[in-house]
Amino acid sequence: MGCLMQFDSSTLSLAIDRLNWLFFWYYAGSTLSYIVLIFFAYLFIRRHHKKVHTTALEIPGSSLPSVTIIAPAKNEQACILRAARSFLAMDYPNLEVLFVDDGSTDSTFDLLLGAYQLQATSWPHEPALPHTPIESVWRSATDPRLTIVRKQSAGFKGDATNAGLEIASGEYTLVTDTDSVLEKETVLRMVSVVLQDPRTIAVGGNLHAVNGCEVSHGELNAVRAPQHYYEIVQVVEYIRAFFMSRLGWSYLNMTPIISGALGLYRTDVLRAVGGFANVLAEDLDMTLKVHRHILDHSLSSRIGFAPDAKAWTEVPPSYWYVSSQRIRWHNSLCDVLWRFRSMLFRPRYGRIGFILLPWLWAYELMAPLVEVVAWTTIVLAAVIGCLNWRLAPLTLGGGYALTVVLSAISILQSEGRYPRYSRPDKRKLLVQTVFELFPFRFLHNYWRLRGQISYFLGDRRWKPIPRGGFDMVEQHNRGD
Repeated sequence: MGCLMQFDSSTLSLAIDRLNWLFFWYYAGSTLSYIVLIFFAYLFIRRHHKKVHTTALEIPGSSLPSVTIIAPAKNEQACILRAARSFLAMDYPNLEVLFVDDGSTDSTFDLLLGAYQLQATSWPHEPALPHTPIESVWRSATDPRLTIVRKQSAGFKGDATNAGLEIASGEYTLVTDTDSVLEKETVLRMVSVVLQDPRTIAVGGNLHAVNGCEVSHGELNAVRAPQHYYEIVQVVEYIRAFFMSRLGWSYLNMTPIISGALGLYRTDVLRAVGGFANVLAEDLDMTLKVHRHILDHSLSSRIGFAPDAKAWTEVPPSYWYVSSQRIRWHNSLCDVLWRFRSMLFRPRYGRIGFILLPWLWAYELMAPLVEVVAWTTIVLAAVIGCLNWRLAPLTLGGGYALTVVLSAISILQSEGRYPRYSRPDKRKLLVQTVFELFPFRFLHNYWRLRGQISYFLGDRRWKPIPRGGFDMVEQHNRGD
């Protein structure tokens, strides 16, 4: 029995040691990829010089392409009027604003009806894209740029956006959310990317948390970092994700996702790929659709990014709402990556099939599972006395330290190039890069693992996060 136990113990020790080395190389690959991404993000910023984001300013307003803003809205009475003011206040001449009332049961439509004197109008009754039936279309008598589409709800943003695409008249469509505040030059800056490189058929933009900021009449009056932990760590996370990941991949012409809160597309391309899918991550799905469309037809087109085009969105303020959001996000990632699995390692899909998608599978989809197994293995190794004390701290400690460094670099570079926060707030964000790791990073892995499990259990339910509206966001952060 003693020999058997000794054999089992040595076998287990060997297995754990090999697992530790496997985790080491996994984290080494992840670390190297992030270092490469932030290097290319820096090159992207250098390339995105003054000429790019002032190109549109050199063209007469009447010559700029027309743009339709589409914002689906379901039970958004808390922020619908602020969203309408924000979108209509854009510093862009050829603009149409189109809200899709997706079966709201609150006062969303009534508020718009009273504020903008809406009048019923005709619309094409033969749908070209998949969506539930449109019930009516309304246009404002006081501002003809504003259109409201009322439809039966399918419970998906993609379905509502498709209904808006049936009515949209713009050459380009900007898809956003009603809980977002767009800076006044956002549309102009995104169109500038298209004008600077006509091959561009889609453009992503930058997302920041509006929590803590002062918003009135649909405009951002003052930018402030929020006070509460779960809100401020999301500010850090957003800056790191958009500066490091989005810009780095965009430099390589492999934009992984155009955020659903701020994405500009050529309207005919959206229609050509069949519109948005009824999935929880319709923005990731559409980004991969556009990549596939480009590569299937051997087009020279590309997806661009406008780092100076910013949307400010309400992030969930508490543990329960953040957890619900992140569980849904990872559930959605599983769903979309599985839908596009046929693109993996196919020569036709080049860099997308051989670099981007494998990276998303390895370092986004599998990351929470790997981290949980890694920590479990470390604890088990410590208990049985075979922990590699040189390898374990280097693997996990080094990875977390790198996250802090990359977050700090992202904040300094982003704020250095496109400043929005005051110096005290910037210091607060830099300090928060350390406190983001615990407990948020550990909780985030737990939430993502739950999302993965819920996907494999067949749970595809949409779990909405209640909106407080921008006034409520301000009051919450002031402690009123």
